[in-house]
This record gives sequence, C-alpha cells and structure tokens, in this order.
Amino acid sequence: MRARPLFSLCVMLVLSACREPSAPTKAAPALPAPVPRAPAPLPEKLGIRFLPMEEEDGGLQWLASAPIRCSAGEHDLVRCLTITPLTSDPRLQPEGGIAPLGVVAADADTAHRLCAQRFGGRLPTPAQRARLGALYGLSSLLVVQTSNQAERFRYLELPEWTEVGSCDNPVRPGEDCAVSPFPSEAGAESMRTGELSCTARRVEDASGFSVIGLGEACPRQLALTVDAGVQTLPCLLRVRGPTAADAAALYALSCSAFEAARPAADLEVRAGAYRCLVPPMAFGQAPPR
Repeated sequence: MRARPLFSLCVMLVLSACREPSAPTKAAPALPAPVPRAPAPLPEKLGIRFLPMEEEDGGLQWLASAPIRCSAGEHDLVRCLTITPLTSDPRLQPEGGIAPLGVVAADADTAHRLCAQRFGGRLPTPAQRARLGALYGLSSLLVVQTSNQAERFRYLELPEWTEVGSCDNPVRPGEDCAVSPFPSEAGAESMRTGELSCTARRVEDASGFSVIGLGEACPRQLALTVDAGVQTLPCLLRVRGPTAADAAALYALSCSAFEAARPAADLEVRAGAYRCLVPPMAFGQAPPR
C-alpha cells in the first residue's frame, strides 16, 4: 500500500513530460520611436526675428537676431551700413546663405531712444550681449574693400551699443545709464572705405582658401568692381563657437561692389549699430518658448 503514492507520482511526471510544448509567447509590439519636437518659430517684429534669453530668475527676454535694419526714410537721418548678420542658430541659416542687411549706424542717444520707442525695450547690457553672442554665434560682419593690395579686404565687426544701469528714460540714457560699444575694442574709425554686399554660407572644407578671423585682412590681391557682379572672396571667415572647446565655424563670402555713386563708410568713432532686448509682451502676447 505504501508504494501507491510513489506510483501515482511517477505517472504524473510521465504525463507532464508528454504534454505538447506551450506556444511561444508573442513579443510585445515595438513602440514607435519618439518624433523629435521641432523648435518653436522665432517671434518677429518689424522684420527682425528675436532669440530667447533665459534670465537667472526664470524669466525670459528676447534679443534681436540682427542689428535693427534701416527703413526707407532713414538714410537722410542716420548712416546706414550693409552688414552680414552672422549667427549659428539653425533657424536663421537658410539654404541660400545669410543675406546682407542694411542696418542703422547711429549715436548712443539715438540707439537708446529707438529701442524704447520702436520696440518697447532697451539696449542689452554688455554681459547679456556677450552671453547671447557666444550662445548664438552673433556678430555684425562689415566687409570693406581697401586700396592696399596687401590687405584688399578687411573683415570688420561693426560695434553695437550696449547699456547698463538705470536706463528707463525712453528719450535719453541719463546720468545713471552708461552706454558703451560692444565689443569694447571695436572702433568705427577704421571703417573709412567702401563696404561690400556679402552673403555668408557655412562651409566645412578650407582647401584653396586663406582662413582669417574677425578684424583681420584678406591678403589675396583680388579687386571687386561693379560690373564684375558677385564673386567669392579668397578668404574664409573663422568664427569661434560658444566655448573655446567648440569647433570654429567657417563662412565663405560671396560679395559684390556697390555703384560708384554710393558714398564710402566714414563713421564717427561714437557711431554703432544696435539690437534691442525686449520683454515677451512686446510681440502683443508671450511667444512660445
């Protein structure tokens, strides 16, 4: 009688071994890969798009992606210069390249007043302009053709106005508002020759070109004339990335000369371009972040 439990156990083991194998478990359907979210379009005011600037307290302000452009009626009131508004932001890098832009070169009081009255904003501080300039690769490139064949073209950075202190008066900076050019070493006194109209495009290969930086001269002896049309300059412009560890961006410049009747750039030392820093409500409503 004691052997029966052992016999029943053996029968159960044999039967379990003879069962059909269970069907393989179906794999769960793969989840679709997340679609990268497209960046929100940049807000625009008076033909200028604005870039976001995060503040330490979590607030948000917007800086013009290029110096404020000249309008049709301003040429008799302020000096208008043709610059190439460089930026590394992909939203401002069209396939055809970064086109030239006519911008206001004005004195400090005019820049301060126009920022307040046109945009409801103010000039950025030097620290803000430096931080956003590095973050977005911002610079105002002014290309001039000289009579010196050893340095036929100069790649200059047009100085821009900045201000710091109590600058709430919309008419003039006031005693407690210090206005200064950015970069501080940029001087308009070197811009005493005719500027060119240049489109910049990013390139990766520097073969066959000289590579120079902002403020330097192109040593190749090419001259541009009005009848020659658009030509590619023999020097690439090197612009450093946001940090010293970032690879430099290289820009090829396709330029044309203005008509001989166009006056040469002859700026006073205290003239510069300006770009405005504005609050979100300057666009009528807060733009998407």
